[in-house]
Amino acid sequence: MKTSHAQIFAFASIALLAAFSRLIPHPENFTPVVGIAMVSGLWFAPGAQSRRSWGWLVPVLAMFLSDLVIGFHALSFLIYGLIALTYGIAMRARLESSARKIAGLTVLSSVIFFAVSNLGVWLMGDLYPLTREGFQACYLAAVPFFRNSLAGDLFYTAVLVAVARRMSSANRGLILDKVSSH
Repeated sequence: MKTSHAQIFAFASIALLAAFSRLIPHPENFTPVVGIAMVSGLWFAPGAQSRRSWGWLVPVLAMFLSDLVIGFHALSFLIYGLIALTYGIAMRARLESSARKIAGLTVLSSVIFFAVSNLGVWLMGDLYPLTREGFQACYLAAVPFFRNSLAGDLFYTAVLVAVARRMSSANRGLILDKVSSH
């Protein structure tokens, strides 16, 4: 099945909205980027090679566009990689995507993001010494950010899955056909 122009437009619009959402006032780390990565991974059918090959660009493009305004940092490319990994995690579960499974994968993606991004912060050695105490301090300082990230990830994933399901029922066969509501 080929990707339609409407699907490309929908995803470009989502990427632009996600980029914009990072530019307006919001609680720290409460953004739709992981939700977009999750829904992008669910949207693209496993058998549709042409769509799979570019679907990860939607959430990464959202981050990149907003970083053009906000500014890049030493971990930007690591963050882009983690967003792409979230897309991949969602794609692997495509065939068994219940609401419970999607929520579990969203939590898993949030935990991986937290663990790896903070490991990157610690390994840079700029903010925390490269000692056991520095490692612990780095992760303890990040806990409040994780709370917001997890809440935002779960909220936006739920909202975007609901929107995608609505679109799927309106355009049967295009997206999330295999997502069940249990």
